[in-house]
Amino acid sequence: MRRSFAAAVAALGLLLPAAPLSAQVLLRINPPEGQVTRYRIVVETYVTGGQMAAMMTDPSQPMNRMTMYQTRAVTAKSADRVTFRETIDSASMESPAMPQMAQMMGQATAALRGMVTEQVITTRGKIVSSQVVSGGPQDMGQMGQGRGRGGPMGNTSNRENGRMLVLLPEGPVRVGDSWTDTMTTTSDAGAMTMIATFRLERMEGSTAVLGFTGSMSSPMGQGGTMSMQMTGELRLDTTNSRMGGYRMEMQGSPPAGPMGDMQMRIRVNGEQIG
Repeated sequence: MRRSFAAAVAALGLLLPAAPLSAQVLLRINPPEGQVTRYRIVVETYVTGGQMAAMMTDPSQPMNRMTMYQTRAVTAKSADRVTFRETIDSASMESPAMPQMAQMMGQATAALRGMVTEQVITTRGKIVSSQVVSGGPQDMGQMGQGRGRGGPMGNTSNRENGRMLVLLPEGPVRVGDSWTDTMTTTSDAGAMTMIATFRLERMEGSTAVLGFTGSMSSPMGQGGTMSMQMTGELRLDTTNSRMGGYRMEMQGSPPAGPMGDMQMRIRVNGEQIG
């Protein structure tokens, strides 16, 4: 009797359809020419240790919080490359932990309004070139972000203003698949290298949700290098082939300098608003 029951169950299993595997999806940033997208980006910087921390009225608050509204338009396309024109519509800075710095930082950040950057990327997200073409402060060094314009990346504000860097897989992937890639970009200040492992966490309709962990190293003043560990999540709109919202957190220690040893934590939240 037991053998007959087991045989019946086995036979039924042969008749039932197998559990479907998650469909493969090709992840690409490949929007049509003329597409316009608006983003709201908030960057919070926390500092502990060193003389800078000693100057703060409340170290639990961010040293500064930058809020920026940006318009990104697709101006040209080729087989595997996309050219964007990014315009900063407005930018403001708060200094919750250092109110004495609020006015100076606020004025410097407000000067970013109207800055236009032209960027060329591959459809997998790798940066080919990025250059400030108009507007913005003449010397971004006043914000501690570079030495002004010039070089294939323009000024280094291009990679410090909260832009999400993404490296997409070579071929189609399923939910649960992961991949590791690296990207190096150069500027007048030096080379920035990012290496990260991405994972397709889930699909929410036509939106791919990717998680990632990795590290980023970039040049700082006086020949030093800033290395940071990063983690986060981003959303890719596969219907319109464009970046949706994202969040990222980076932690690291800049080279020791006159302000002493300190640790930095940077939180970035980007939201598509149009």
